Amino acid sequence: MSSTVMEAAVGAQTPLPVQLEQMAEARPEAIAVADDTTALTYPDLVRRVNHLANRLVEAGVAPEDRVGITMRHHADLLLAVLAVLRAGAAYVPIDPDYPAARRDLLARDSGLRAVISDPDLEPSLADVPVLHVTAGVADECDRPCPGPDQLACVIYTSGSTGVPKGVMITQRGLSNLALAAAGQFELGPGDRYLMLASVSFSASLEELFPPLVRGAAAVFPPDRGALSAVPELLAELRDRRITVVELQTAQWHLLVRHLDESADALPPALRLIVMGGERALPDLVARWHRHGLPLVHVYGPTETTATATYFEVPAGVRPDGDVLPIGRPIPGTYAVVVDADMRRVPPGEAGELLLGGDSLARGYLGRPAATARAFVPDPFSGRPGALLYRTGDLVRELPDGNLQFLDRVDQQIKVRGYRIEPAEVEAALQQHPSVREAVVTAREDVPGDRRLVGYVTADDGAVTSADLRAWLADRLPAYMIPSALVRLDELPLTAHRKVDRAALPEPSHQREGGFVAPAGEIEQQLAEIWAELLRVDRVGATDDFLELGGDSLLAVRMLARLRGRFGVRLSPRQAFAKRTVQGLAALIENAGGQAVSEPAPSAPVPSGPDAAKPAAESQQGMWLLSRLLPDSPLNNTAWQCRLRGPLDTEALRAAVADVVDRHEVLRSAYAEVAGQLMQVPATHAPGWQETDLSGHPTADRDTRLAELTAELARQPFDVAAGPLMRPTLVRLADDDHLLVVSLHHLIFDLRSLEVLLQDLADCYRARTAGAPTPAPAPQFAAPTGPDQAEVRDRTLGYWTEQLARMQPLRLPTDGDRPAGGYTGETRHFWLPPEVARAAARHGRQTGTSTFMVLLTAYLAWLRRWTGSEQLAVVTPLAGRERPGTEDVVGLCTVNSVVQATVGHDASFGQLLAQVRDNALTAYAHQGLSVEQAAEQLPGARGRRNLFRVLFSLQRDASMGVSWPGLDVGPIDDLPTGTAKLDLSLVFHERRDGLLGRVEYRTPGLTAEQADAIAAEYTAVLAAALSRPDAPLSQLSTDYLGDSK
Repeated sequence: MSSTVMEAAVGAQTPLPVQLEQMAEARPEAIAVADDTTALTYPDLVRRVNHLANRLVEAGVAPEDRVGITMRHHADLLLAVLAVLRAGAAYVPIDPDYPAARRDLLARDSGLRAVISDPDLEPSLADVPVLHVTAGVADECDRPCPGPDQLACVIYTSGSTGVPKGVMITQRGLSNLALAAAGQFELGPGDRYLMLASVSFSASLEELFPPLVRGAAAVFPPDRGALSAVPELLAELRDRRITVVELQTAQWHLLVRHLDESADALPPALRLIVMGGERALPDLVARWHRHGLPLVHVYGPTETTATATYFEVPAGVRPDGDVLPIGRPIPGTYAVVVDADMRRVPPGEAGELLLGGDSLARGYLGRPAATARAFVPDPFSGRPGALLYRTGDLVRELPDGNLQFLDRVDQQIKVRGYRIEPAEVEAALQQHPSVREAVVTAREDVPGDRRLVGYVTADDGAVTSADLRAWLADRLPAYMIPSALVRLDELPLTAHRKVDRAALPEPSHQREGGFVAPAGEIEQQLAEIWAELLRVDRVGATDDFLELGGDSLLAVRMLARLRGRFGVRLSPRQAFAKRTVQGLAALIENAGGQAVSEPAPSAPVPSGPDAAKPAAESQQGMWLLSRLLPDSPLNNTAWQCRLRGPLDTEALRAAVADVVDRHEVLRSAYAEVAGQLMQVPATHAPGWQETDLSGHPTADRDTRLAELTAELARQPFDVAAGPLMRPTLVRLADDDHLLVVSLHHLIFDLRSLEVLLQDLADCYRARTAGAPTPAPAPQFAAPTGPDQAEVRDRTLGYWTEQLARMQPLRLPTDGDRPAGGYTGETRHFWLPPEVARAAARHGRQTGTSTFMVLLTAYLAWLRRWTGSEQLAVVTPLAGRERPGTEDVVGLCTVNSVVQATVGHDASFGQLLAQVRDNALTAYAHQGLSVEQAAEQLPGARGRRNLFRVLFSLQRDASMGVSWPGLDVGPIDDLPTGTAKLDLSLVFHERRDGLLGRVEYRTPGLTAEQADAIAAEYTAVLAAALSRPDAPLSQLSTDYLGDSK
């Protein structure tokens, strides 16, 4: 086992935001996340995630920026986490219950770019934007989905130097864990997974994400802290119909004992418990089988994305050597057991466990030396550049191939499932002005009762453990504060003058104040319960529960007893707020409780069969132009995608047919019926064509391919007969194919391409696996209803007013071409990587966006090229703000206009601020296209010259789409030999950079002039970014020359 590299989890290359969107399409009716007040379906969740992600982008958050999340435990917490991931950033969880000093430390160390918090919390973490989760929705995110190697989150663990370390986890690691856990736990649409772990700890990763990749529900309890008590936990599991829950080992111990000692039983819906964090007591493991419920033991450090191994506990097992195995590596992870010289040890011998694979973290944020020590070169796998994480855990391989944990190599310890570096707690103690020395260790004086204990020597005889506890509470989270603090005159030393940890005394829990006898029946009974739990002779009315050696688990046991004795339900939060017998007795006298019901999921909205239906208003002008120019490919949109690998062509053909069946517009035509434009069924379904060029020599094949794709892209459609889609597969070699698809713009836009590609990949996956095709898709329909009419009227009023003030734009090419022609050509260029990075960075620094920076440079260049100060640039918008339109295939895009006044002495920074304001205003008025508004202007009035130049920033629709067994290339647009506007500059965000496209009408511009435009634009952008405060006139002296 230790020499075997495990295969990655299927789909681990696909980042979680993409998988979430896929699940929204596959399971639109399923509940994704719920708490006591909220239940969101997968599509609802995606739309709200997109909205918050867009707000993060608008706040200047760039890919891999860190975003702090300080929120309470509810459904919006998961929404915030997913929004950060969707924006391509990395979330940094910061528990709002942490001391302010600890929160500030994590904020400073992680370098937060923004913070998401609950509205009633004051994070005060850093001087950065603070966002709150709202009910806003967005059909899409303005940023491409992140890649698998992008940073996804930073989880802080205890640091051996006394400072916590931020573990950098990637999108690939999260995806691999989610898919591996979902497979191991056999999660499915009917499952409800309880969210128990704090988001600040890596255990939360195994709760938050696996349900979302299998259509299950993530369920947040109303009071996570109260569920530390077993009766409350069982009640919550029963009331919420939970099917899967993950418990820390110590809590699982409490559960087993409770079930054995009470009449309680496991809830009927519960089918699996996942357990891990510490060694499980062997007698409890052996007794578990009587409960008849599967148990999975998990192990893994944060540095390998929380979980590295699984062990399914067989019924009736008694752990070998009193230690339960930690199991075998999860998919995508492999394990090696080595000696001190990094040589592999044979099975049965003890050695340090090293872990590698897809779940491996990048390292520690801002700590290259610590990263180099812990993440070492991998000499075993043969993978270039591969690393292994040194866990510091001693293990051995059992005869059956499972791994067994033995001990720690270093002094790091685990208490209550939390990994703690004693040095960090010691450092905090030693910062106290009265403390000379401090030692922190874990003790298990009673089997199964592992506690953190601190020992100090002090100069000030008056300093008390209460003083030290208060000192630590301002600096460390509660789980790192020792249960007992023991003051010694001197620390015991070995003969080598090292601290003799074995000689440290057992805490005596001696009180530092006088004894006050409990008064009244409740106080007396409370004191009896405390004395029994804390193993002390007597408890006074003013004694502090923590000072007597209590901790959170003992508090849970205490609360369970209080419920049985007094019939009240208190939370651990209440118990820790009132830590004396007197304070708790007062709470008991006033305690109460209530049940919370969960809202029922909303029913899915079915789609109807093919039927004639009114076309959208935005389609009418395009339809009319198509009828006037029936032989022109002006409204064609065509693209190609390379498919490398063992393609099942028959499965692909069937998948295309499945997609056509799923989306009505793909088998539709458009005709006038009783004077109204209607969407009607096409005369036949789209045909499937295959062409084989594999037998041709390479040069001849490439020539024939270029001719074929040009013909396919430029062949007109009959909009009255349909269909308006033509798919073609070109075979270039046995394992190399090109998919070419041509469509009419009447039924298609950029978002439709993303939906179609994902649908096609899902249907192909289903066909190759013999699985059912995805659930029915939502259908395109014209917007109707009084709300839509109000939006249209408001938008129309805004744009007619704006357009009436716009001046027709004159271009230097006006005298070189006849009016009214639509022939055109396209030239491509790459924006230099350093310029692209600078544009993105400037967008972050100015609180704008890459799109706005690139558009501003276009306006600056247009100002010099045209000589006009008043400019208006057409920009396409998604037009999918209406609920239910996010995942439809159809024409939703609307054209907007961003206007700007580009003064001669204006700086790039001033122009960018103007563009930002005007663009945001335009975004708020996308109820219809500006061309439709222009039709309302009186007379001809040069309407044609109002819309002459266009700018757009688009993402590659293939990014994030995974095809089984295939390497899928980027989407390449195919030129149709036409140009709707005089000049268009379009950028495509691709995996390998920003690809620019200059589309221009001919005659008017030549290819050489288009190439010059690309070069001039790049020079303007680079110069402006280097001197954003300089007047544009100074920046544009040298780069245009005589090109006008």
